[in-house]
Amino acid sequence: MKKYGFEVVDSTDYGYELLALSFDGAMPRFTQKVKNSKIDSDELTIYYDMQCPFVYQNIEKLKVFCETEGISAIFNQVDTLEQAKELPCVFNNYSIFYKREFETVNQVDVAYIKRLLKKGDQ
Repeated sequence: MKKYGFEVVDSTDYGYELLALSFDGAMPRFTQKVKNSKIDSDELTIYYDMQCPFVYQNIEKLKVFCETEGISAIFNQVDTLEQAKELPCVFNNYSIFYKREFETVNQVDVAYIKRLLKKGDQ
């Protein structure tokens, strides 16, 4: 996009850049929550929306796994613009946090969650 005149106007410590092409000199910025990319909870926390047709099935599998294994987890469906603006990460369609830290924006399976929890216990 840079070859079309877009420029980096903001970035996060975890590798994301915000590109913009301004017509009036105004430039968007990431919120401070996005820049910090941390949450107040140590629990497994997943933010998601239903933009992708595979999210519902994925979330349901993870909920069943967490309930079955007694894993404390928070599943936050993002379904309003206001909620999306308050997120602690760049992406509003899927993001995972554990032990207060941002982990990934990728949809994950039960095996990933097991590895994440094991890593967090070390």
